[in-house]
Amino acid sequence: MLVRWFWPACTRSGKPGSKPVAAFWVEATPAEAEAAISPHLSADVIATSQSLAEEYAGLAERLGSPARPFCFLVAGELSFIETRTVHYPAHQMWNAYLSFREMLERSIDELEELKELDCPTAD
Repeated sequence: MLVRWFWPACTRSGKPGSKPVAAFWVEATPAEAEAAISPHLSADVIATSQSLAEEYAGLAERLGSPARPFCFLVAGELSFIETRTVHYPAHQMWNAYLSFREMLERSIDELEELKELDCPTAD
């Protein structure tokens, strides 16, 4: 799995009143997603993830080799995992404000490795 972006003060946990947390953008191949991420997800979220991966497979192929069409926003302490489209960190929906920051590309095998990643502070 590949980690290239982080969100230093992510407020997307879905829990009202929760504090912002550092979150990472995790990109995965189908095999990586099945082995390392799916065990942490409900059947509904797995189905949504599969649907998004199929819908944006062409874009994922253009963005990298191997293609990583399974994309997730994951809290650094693993308190939440959200499935997202492959273009979410750079999509026009952010307009002039992009919550994500680039980081040195890291390859991880397990989500638990996110707990050990240094998250640079926001500017």
